Amino acid sequence: MTETNNVKRRGPRAGTMLPPAPKRGEIPRVADYVGHMLAISGKTQKELADELGFSTPNMVSMIKSGRAKVPIQKVGQLAKALNVDPVYFLQLVLREYQPETWEAIEGVFANQHVLTANEVEIIDTLRAAKLPNPKLASNADKKRFQEFMAGFGSDNALPKHK
Repeated sequence: MTETNNVKRRGPRAGTMLPPAPKRGEIPRVADYVGHMLAISGKTQKELADELGFSTPNMVSMIKSGRAKVPIQKVGQLAKALNVDPVYFLQLVLREYQPETWEAIEGVFANQHVLTANEVEIIDTLRAAKLPNPKLASNADKKRFQEFMAGFGSDNALPKHK
């Protein structure tokens, strides 16, 4: 059932059509990401529109379909409403909507990594292991570490559909 039938849809249910999850290493489109994260948030388009200060849910619908862009001033608010990392979401938005701006930002921060909250937690956990100045000494070490990390989930990646 859809909201146009005045029935609230709560979270993913059997038969609910969600945007396809991107393959590992692929960057999702903003529209697909917003649509999917909204579906798994349990919120309706109206509830999200209210949180963002939109007068109707039409703007949310247009963002989900790709007919409208997320207003840059709403990126942080939308990330919070969808419970996603705001740094990751800002990266998605800038990469897609303003690629030249994103390239300039990446160039400035090329040697100064901007970390998401999840990445900071991983580094803090690594440091808590009290291994002084850990190093991946070889390509084989790097590969083993990547394989180890691939076993963990990402709260910003679109989950696999059952």
